[in-house]
Amino acid sequence: MRRRPPDQTDAPGQDSFLDVVANLVGILLILIMVVGLRTKSVLEGREQPVHRASQGSPAMEARPVAAPVHNVATAVEPAATPPQVEVIDVEPVTDPPPESPESADAEPLPDAEGAARETAAVEQHILETSNKLKRQQLEIDYRRRERDRIQVLVSTAERELAAERERLSADQQNELRSQEATLAAERELEQLKTQLQALNSSTQQIERLDHLPTPMAKTVFGKEIHFRLHRGRLALVPWDDLVTRLKEDAPNKIWKLKEEPKITETIGPLDGFRLRYTLKKSEHPVRVEGGTAMQQRVSLDFFHLIPTQDEIGEPVQAAIGNPASRLNNVLGSNDAKTTTITVWVYPDSFEAYRDVKQYLFQKGFLTASRPMPEGRYMGGAPDGSRSASQ
Repeated sequence: MRRRPPDQTDAPGQDSFLDVVANLVGILLILIMVVGLRTKSVLEGREQPVHRASQGSPAMEARPVAAPVHNVATAVEPAATPPQVEVIDVEPVTDPPPESPESADAEPLPDAEGAARETAAVEQHILETSNKLKRQQLEIDYRRRERDRIQVLVSTAERELAAERERLSADQQNELRSQEATLAAERELEQLKTQLQALNSSTQQIERLDHLPTPMAKTVFGKEIHFRLHRGRLALVPWDDLVTRLKEDAPNKIWKLKEEPKITETIGPLDGFRLRYTLKKSEHPVRVEGGTAMQQRVSLDFFHLIPTQDEIGEPVQAAIGNPASRLNNVLGSNDAKTTTITVWVYPDSFEAYRDVKQYLFQKGFLTASRPMPEGRYMGGAPDGSRSASQ
């Protein structure tokens, strides 16, 4: 087995730490130089006025300058008493009197003292930083020696393992590889068992959802049979028979439109339903030889199918399960290829409609549904829509 070369890289973050320390030391050195220059300039500024005062001209020493005095009032008293002078509103002299060297030397120098304190603080900070650097360097050396010792131990173990493998025969080496593969397979088997137990403990009951294929809907033009599904009861609607009676009855009621714009009539009952329809009168302009004339027309406005009672029809399960039910009689007397079953469904029977649709699908009939709001009647109008079957 090839020996892996030892890792010669330093501990993580060592170079970055040394760079930070070097930058900090450089900043401190610059700060010391700035403080020193500032202290020197302050001391020189203090020495210059003292030197000028000591080197004054002889004329100034022999003749002191008297400041001008304005608004001076005097009071003369007997000769025995010397005159007293009261000075009011004295203007300051232009040049201040020079100070003696003794007084200049006696005054404290606050700026120089502050600079000295700052210098001492900077030196103390440099000393502390230097101590920290030494401690960090000791820590780095210790970690490096520890890493080298561990690397030596690992290298020694690898050499001993490689030597032991070389001393083994070919059969022994194959046996060793087989044992290693067996151990790996056993570990994988244990993991799979653990996963299987977790899956068995978390297995949930699977709910089955039945669904019907939904082909493309197409408009119904052939024979159409209507059913009403309300409150879980399925009732056959005599749609075609009532519409036929409407066509026969409407011409006999047109005379009532002479006085009224609309009339409403009722037909039935028939198989539990009545048909209530409305005729309306309208005027339309037509062209004649002399110009335009208004022509009156009578047309159907709408019609509704009204059940004679609430509980009409038979329960859905009875209609599906009983071979002699009204539904099965209708299905048996019509061709599934040319007949469409339209179901008018109310909101309380949507779940029951799934059973009806599945049963009709098994029988091979196309199904069209017309959802109805609660409280509305089935009906139609000249401008209504045709059913769409699936």
